[in-house]
Amino acid sequence: MRYYNFSYVRKIIVFYSKECMAVTNFEINKKDKDTAARTGVLATAHGQVETPAFIPAGLQSVSRLVSASEMKFWGAQAVNASLYHLSLNPGENAVRTSGGLHTFLNWPYAVFCDSGAVFSETQGKLVPSAETPKNVTATEAGITFQAGRDASLRTLSPEAVMQAQVNLGADVVQALYYFPQRGGPAKTACWLETVAGWLKRSRRQYEKSLRGGKPLFFAALPELPQKILARAVQEYFKIDIDGIGLVASPWKLSARKLREKFLTFTSSFQQDLPKQAIDLSDTAEMVAAVAGGFDLFDSLAPNCLAEVGTAVVAARSGEGYWTLELGKSPRRPRPEPIDSACECFACQRSSRQEIFDLLAAGDHVGRRLLLMHNLRFFLQLFERIRRSITYESFGGLADRFQKVRPEEA
Repeated sequence: MRYYNFSYVRKIIVFYSKECMAVTNFEINKKDKDTAARTGVLATAHGQVETPAFIPAGLQSVSRLVSASEMKFWGAQAVNASLYHLSLNPGENAVRTSGGLHTFLNWPYAVFCDSGAVFSETQGKLVPSAETPKNVTATEAGITFQAGRDASLRTLSPEAVMQAQVNLGADVVQALYYFPQRGGPAKTACWLETVAGWLKRSRRQYEKSLRGGKPLFFAALPELPQKILARAVQEYFKIDIDGIGLVASPWKLSARKLREKFLTFTSSFQQDLPKQAIDLSDTAEMVAAVAGGFDLFDSLAPNCLAEVGTAVVAARSGEGYWTLELGKSPRRPRPEPIDSACECFACQRSSRQEIFDLLAAGDHVGRRLLLMHNLRFFLQLFERIRRSITYESFGGLADRFQKVRPEEA
């Protein structure tokens, strides 16, 4: 059983607090009295995003299984698109000629774009697939790799990545980033200089293409030593960015170490800058990250869980969650809903037994039903988080929120 002492979070935040100007397009509405959590609004060209917000990622798989209208009905405010995957299928030109990302996805709301997570994750996290980039190398010029589908040699420069996102019509654009395999402090510091150079070039292209008007985000890595991270922070903010992201997944960290990185991260950056947790997959750590001051969560968790036949279920106590692993169940479950209290289509119209049978038969409908439920779970969790911050009860929720055994649910 794991509990977090969020009084420590308050001490960290207070110690590092700095006077700073409000970030363009982002406004903080309410700060939690017990933690660093806050509610706010990020304004985009396609509507406002109330934070903390869960942003479904992996659109190439999501859009095939659930519709945009379904995601909006369940509470999605924005979606995240992968520039790499869109470049492979159907291609940047095809998306642009169709009218841009919003028309292509049939999503008239905010669209975030991910510029580089797929390259960083291949350094140690992702299982190779048909679309995984190969032979990735990075220099001052940019990232060179073999595309997953046709093995063609391609290069992404900071300028090309920024211009592509502008062409596609993304509402929140992201500078190119990449984190090579771990090295010593000297190698890390040298690489950060290269990344800072990328960011400067991205900013110049951003100003040339957009003349402002859209939030520009950049990403950092949780493995950076605190002193190096603090030095990098100073360089990044000289370049004037509107949001900062933490890539939570390049290398597996323990829950304790990942939480320590949240605290280091939030204490190192301006307090009213929107902070994005990129590809965080553990539900309890999402709540811990909210308590640490994070605002935006784009994640593949609903997809990845559905892929292996797993549903995330809210505990009846309201103080956590548990996982129903239908894909690994040794026996056929009872004909009851995944969660009798859930409003999603899967829980209202299908049963654990039916989904188990569909998964066993290799029918993609089983995965669709699990994805529908998982999306609704995460979106509903963040609705609850926003309410609890507004009504000053988030500290209690965060202290008690954890994964529980099914029999305790």
